[in-house]
Amino acid sequence: MNSTIKRLIGASGAAAVVAGAALMAAPAAQADGSYYGTWTLTAWKINSKEIKCPGKLPVPPPAPPISCKAGEYLELKSNYEYKTNLSIFRDGKGDDGNFDVIRFPHSDAATIVFASSEAGNDPRAYQVKFQGQTSAGTPKKMVVFLTGASGNTFKMIFRRDAD
Repeated sequence: MNSTIKRLIGASGAAAVVAGAALMAAPAAQADGSYYGTWTLTAWKINSKEIKCPGKLPVPPPAPPISCKAGEYLELKSNYEYKTNLSIFRDGKGDDGNFDVIRFPHSDAATIVFASSEAGNDPRAYQVKFQGQTSAGTPKKMVVFLTGASGNTFKMIFRRDAD
């Protein structure tokens, strides 16, 4: 009887350890820390035309010129919240919100979705790729891009602020 109780306690303890390890590994497997941190916008690229920040790229009317100001940033936090001063993510309604990264099978780029805390049901989705590595092994550059219905590709090129 005594050994039966010990076996039951041992088995239930082992099951609890395995279940706890699975629960802790699940969020870690989903999270990709490559995108966490503060990213500074260094350039816009539309097809083959590039504008370094700060600068302005004229586009055919009626569209306004695309401008890139000094000090524009996007901060992606490990709790899936973001903060930014980039108007494309703010939509004039706030400077923060939530984001998530989705990886679709057969796609060479991940999809990043931004939902402003002020915009309600108006999430914005872009593709995202990383380039280079810092000494800590994290990406140096992040390229957030979108290919429009016209076939034009719009890219925002960011550099990581800290190692």
